[in-house]
Amino acid sequence: MESLTEPSAPEYTSYSQLTTYAECGEKYRLTRMNKHVEMPAWWNAGGSAVHDATETIDKWWWDSGEPDWLANNVNDEMITDQFIIAFDKEVEKMGEHKDEARASRGQKHEWWMEHGPGMVRHYYDWLLAIGWKLWSGATDPDNPPVEYMIDTKLDPSTEDSRVLCYIDRIFETPGGSLVVADLKTGARKPSSPLQLGVYRAGLLAATGVDVTLGCYLMCRKPMADQPTTEYLMGLDNYSPTHINKYVQNLRRGIEAEVFMPNRNSFCKTCGVRQYCWAANPQCFL
Repeated sequence: MESLTEPSAPEYTSYSQLTTYAECGEKYRLTRMNKHVEMPAWWNAGGSAVHDATETIDKWWWDSGEPDWLANNVNDEMITDQFIIAFDKEVEKMGEHKDEARASRGQKHEWWMEHGPGMVRHYYDWLLAIGWKLWSGATDPDNPPVEYMIDTKLDPSTEDSRVLCYIDRIFETPGGSLVVADLKTGARKPSSPLQLGVYRAGLLAATGVDVTLGCYLMCRKPMADQPTTEYLMGLDNYSPTHINKYVQNLRRGIEAEVFMPNRNSFCKTCGVRQYCWAANPQCFL
């Protein structure tokens, strides 16, 4: 088993750090502390390509300054082209490990080439149908409401409350409400709005803007006909103080070197399984 010679809490906390530690402390230790690189996965490559394609197109929309730019310009050719460009980059990153990359239900290169552009299309069909716009209050030209970056302290008096967030989208509804949104390409909807709550708390601490609504946009299936009640979630309970409790518990666990493995059905697809003492007895040798 590998040792952790100099345990230290992270410089900042992100939502992915919180969930990795909560889901499996040993995976957190292996990836975050000992810096093992996970074996590539097709779901990561395809999901990243969907995110990158929509990010590129939405930034074009934002830069245009035209509310109707999407309706006038987005088409299947643009969507497919942008997905392929992004997907090719992700596949290239796999390098020599492409053939052994992890896959869910055989969903590899061919599957993502067939279904990936459709996920992007589902997003734009939904966005054009619902009529939401990008948040007009994002005034920094280098930080648009597309992958909106937040680096702030949840408690101004302590450095160890620093969080770093990249919010997929901040939308403005026709009625003037703000919504933080995260695009998802997996089959399962997250069971908790915690990720959106982290975004709400970070945005409130950084800017004073209070966004009390959030949604996960599940791009695998058409969303345009779904009523907002099926995906809009209230975020009132996720204050900076509330989220900071998660942050401080993470830091205490790391400083105490508590990295409990969580043996479950997901271990067989874990990207650092070969290094894990709980899943791989050879790590004791």
